[in-house]
Amino acid sequence: MEASPNQVPNRRGQLTPLGRAPIQRRCFSAPQPGWRILREANLSTECARAQAAARVPRAHGDRGRAQGVGAAPRQRAQTPLGLNAAIPIGRLKRRAEFLRVASAGTRCARPGLVLQAAPGRAVGGPTRVGFTVTKKIGDAVTRNRVRRRLRAAAAQVLPRRAAPGTDYVLVGRAATLNRRYSDLVGDLEAALKRLGARQGKAHK
Repeated sequence: MEASPNQVPNRRGQLTPLGRAPIQRRCFSAPQPGWRILREANLSTECARAQAAARVPRAHGDRGRAQGVGAAPRQRAQTPLGLNAAIPIGRLKRRAEFLRVASAGTRCARPGLVLQAAPGRAVGGPTRVGFTVTKKIGDAVTRNRVRRRLRAAAAQVLPRRAAPGTDYVLVGRAATLNRRYSDLVGDLEAALKRLGARQGKAHK
């Protein structure tokens, strides 16, 4: 094919009209999978740097916290041994044990309860306690409530006020149910003190 005066050959040997620039096609390669991984890695690195910069402590530090890892812990006040030391309290379960305390022991009546005490059979044996609520107090529900109040008072007072190796029986009264709990605890403490004084005079 002969070229006309108005045509020029391009790179491929094709005739192109004069004055018209040849069309150049660019080839773009598809993005590779590795590009996305590198981009995500760069973004995660930038986020980590931003978080680290936000965590930088202030120059004056945190005034609300104690400085130093090795700060000495607070020491709690300890009760000296032998002073109000708690002793374990057992339970009286057999009827014969209740009868022995009632017949051979001493008693002290207070407005909220009656306390009976007698030395245990075994020398150096455990301190034990029992509870008696008769039908005169009321029905089964009322008796159970009275017994629970006596148990709570005994659990609070006897471990630190009871004499070692002594058997106690707490007898409920009509006023036990409605008496103020603090007064009930005071009745038990006063009865223990009174019986302790009596036992001390008996030993003399």
